[in-house]
Amino acid sequence: MDLPLPRELRKLSVLFFFASPEKRPRRFEIQVSKKGGSVREIYLQVSKNTDVPLDALRVLTSYKKRLHKSHPPTGDLDDIDSTSEVIASQIKNDEENVVIGLSHRKELRKVSDPDKCQCCGVEHSEKSLKRCAKCKDAWYCSKECIKENFKYHKSSCEVSKEFIGNPLFISVPRRISRSTLHKLILDYAAYSIDYSWSVESLERQKNATSDYETPPSSPEQPELGDDFETENQESTTLNQPINKTRPESQPLVPFRLIATTQHGTDLAKQSMTEEEDVYLLDDVTNLTAEWLNDKHRVAKKDEPYVPWLESVSSVNHEDIRADRMSSYDDTVTLERCIELFSEAEILEEDDFWYCGSCKEHVAAQKQLSLWKLPKVLIFHLKRFHYRQSQSHYSIRRDKINKLVDYQVENLDMSPFVIDPKEACNGVPPNYELCGVVNHMGSMSFGHYTAYVKHPDKESQWRLADDSHVRDVRQSSVVSDNGYLLFYKLKEPTKSDSKPKLNIQSYEEVKLEEQMEKLTFESLKETYEAKEQEKLTEDEEEEEDSNEDERRH
Repeated sequence: MDLPLPRELRKLSVLFFFASPEKRPRRFEIQVSKKGGSVREIYLQVSKNTDVPLDALRVLTSYKKRLHKSHPPTGDLDDIDSTSEVIASQIKNDEENVVIGLSHRKELRKVSDPDKCQCCGVEHSEKSLKRCAKCKDAWYCSKECIKENFKYHKSSCEVSKEFIGNPLFISVPRRISRSTLHKLILDYAAYSIDYSWSVESLERQKNATSDYETPPSSPEQPELGDDFETENQESTTLNQPINKTRPESQPLVPFRLIATTQHGTDLAKQSMTEEEDVYLLDDVTNLTAEWLNDKHRVAKKDEPYVPWLESVSSVNHEDIRADRMSSYDDTVTLERCIELFSEAEILEEDDFWYCGSCKEHVAAQKQLSLWKLPKVLIFHLKRFHYRQSQSHYSIRRDKINKLVDYQVENLDMSPFVIDPKEACNGVPPNYELCGVVNHMGSMSFGHYTAYVKHPDKESQWRLADDSHVRDVRQSSVVSDNGYLLFYKLKEPTKSDSKPKLNIQSYEEVKLEEQMEKLTFESLKETYEAKEQEKLTEDEEEEEDSNEDERRH
């Protein structure tokens, strides 16, 4: 059996979110291949640590709090750096739900207050200033000033938004109410975002009438044209303004939802709702929650007053409230190598399998399973591997000199076979080491030796080195030179072969005693009857004999 060895490993920190935000996230460190390998290594270890099936997992990396890249199991592991923020999410793979990438950002990176006109320098206290509708950073006193300063302002006239929190994948119903989706996002955001409402704006909202009133820090709006914030020029959002008749019990939503690309670019206008309070998300793949921190926001004429956030920021990645799992283990065991041999493998595109049902080539799953085991089991540790050299014009052959810890006395193969009772024809699949072939050296040169267990002396091992043979301790048999391992099936002892006592109940024992008694009595009666019959026959014969003698 050719057993693969884990490659040279490196540490990777993973933050895992369950499908339900009520469950605390989990954080754990795993080990993955240092060079080469696929992202499937992450999926397998996350699945093992969380008991979540592989097909219910999604893995992404974030960069500056953005959803940088989504990684399928067949992805290249070299694309994920050891310093990357790796986030795994549990999803629901069914027809009723859709998987959406969720990110968070501030409405504005920095909120600038009106000071003086960017062009003429007039103070805000002398004349009302209005903000550039595009970048929302420069302030002007008139349309003439913005036109005059435009050639200098044009190069920097763009809105600056800062991404915050942690991106992740969420599963939501294709048709979902606004309040349900808002609550779900707020529950997830509670782990990675800190925010607080402006007390001033809350008081303003509380005292607001049904008619729209200008926010406190925003002066009267003159008719200056599209260069100023006389009209909202934002992308269509999923979150419509809060209704003027909002019930007291309905909580304020500190963000608006925007359909975006994976990297957070706003998409063109599109309708996301069928009814006033219901989202239809069939065509949505990514959402960005834009947190309302702009206190100078100018709403449309018919919109109600909306409070703003006094502060909103990210929770440090290491400070996120999460359950820390047990750390990784550097030891490579024989069991781990057998697990690698039996692990399922997703076929890559060049090896797609043709499905007879859908008539298409699909990424099928291939897995080797053990059904029957021989009396002598030989393991070949694949210590030699090939990799491309740095010049990309040649192939290098390297040897893995890592210690593989293998059992000497008892190797239990039960966890690795389909049916342990049938694997060795009813004998427990327990093996003991009887020989080891060692290799010292590299791919170009080397030397072979062998450890052999004495057939008659228990725990006695010998080292065969060319023509020299000597006794060695059992502890020296396990080394980083082990290349071929020979195991033989442990034969059951005599005590194991004795028939087991049949434990019977009291009623069964009494019934058997009664049956034996009845059988004995029946046999006794039959015997006595036969004896009596024989005695009668003998008496009759004797009488006949006497009568014949009298006649004579």
